[in-house]
Amino acid sequence: EPLLATPVLDAGGVRFELETEAERWLLTVSGPNGYYLRQEFSGEPLKLSLLGDHGALPADGSYIWELRAATVEHPTKGAVQSGHIKVRSGAILLPDESLPETTTSGARPSRSTVSPSTSVIGTSDPPAALAPDHVGAFYIDGRLAFGAEINGTELFGFATLLVEDNNINFKFRDTSFSRSFPTNDWQIKVNDTIDGGADYFAVGDLDASTIPFRIDAGAATDSIRIDQNGRVGLGTATPATTLHVVGDTTLDGDLSVLSSRSAKEGFSPVDSQAVLARLAELPVLEWSYRGDSAVRHLGPVAEDFHAAFLLGKNERSINPLDIAGVALAAVQGLHSELAVLAESAVRNATTLQLLSDRDREIARLENDRDALSQRLENLEELVHELAERQRDVPATTG
Repeated sequence: EPLLATPVLDAGGVRFELETEAERWLLTVSGPNGYYLRQEFSGEPLKLSLLGDHGALPADGSYIWELRAATVEHPTKGAVQSGHIKVRSGAILLPDESLPETTTSGARPSRSTVSPSTSVIGTSDPPAALAPDHVGAFYIDGRLAFGAEINGTELFGFATLLVEDNNINFKFRDTSFSRSFPTNDWQIKVNDTIDGGADYFAVGDLDASTIPFRIDAGAATDSIRIDQNGRVGLGTATPATTLHVVGDTTLDGDLSVLSSRSAKEGFSPVDSQAVLARLAELPVLEWSYRGDSAVRHLGPVAEDFHAAFLLGKNERSINPLDIAGVALAAVQGLHSELAVLAESAVRNATTLQLLSDRDREIARLENDRDALSQRLENLEELVHELAERQRDVPATTG
């Protein structure tokens, strides 16, 4: 790992003396009992205090820290350094200052002590050959080196077990024969055995002819990290949740999120019209993540979403369940509005039909009026004609 800072013990905590420069720093620390800290800073040495409220001593255990040098454009990328701090009986210890293990008498056993009855392998003497028919327990007080390429001059360094061979493969054969006992065979394999093959460390299932676990050479530090609380980190030494991923994630398959009624509590009704109104005011933007400008996204920012609906754990992330819930409530609000509009449309249609019937009745009455007027006009003309005729007839006498 690159040396970004030197941790130094300080009163009540640890001070990180920066060894290089960066635009900004991100320090995360996880520890026992769900302890988690995330702190951003820039330019100055950082003092990390593990003391609780009122100077309470921290819980005993191992605290894992991760320091990441970052930039404004690349907030989750950059050089990373990680390590751990131990707390024992309230004392804060760096790894090289951990309390030594002791024997029952309180004295540390000598690392140079060799039992006369113990075979020692890997010293300056030629390797000892073990009889193939050796039966019973076999003890080695010292380091062990074996493999086809061992020549007896290897330097162990800090290694306890050294294997040298051009094809390293540990096979585990289960010799159980009863049908009620497991019998699957496994292997630990290091690198391909062909010219131009791949470099890796793998665990293979011999019976199924599969490799369920593999680490390629060159994998970054903390590609996978499991802390003392069982939290899994991918790309981080300090996972804050059961699974904490730093970087992009691709899912080729279904994603199921727990949403059972039996797992929930504190139910309360939702005003879908109010949700719809707040959603209408929520800024929905097109954007890119910093350092990944080639990929565009669409949606709200977490700060605006949290302010509008007060949902989720914090203002830095949005839970997909909350996005879906807001969308469903807004759809219900729209459905209610559409139902009102539909009812209004029915009333309007009825009104229009009545108006249309009225217009037809008015038109009929107007036609009847015109016909009656014509008949009256004809009658008047007839009466006038009869009156004229009456005047033209000579008067007669009796």
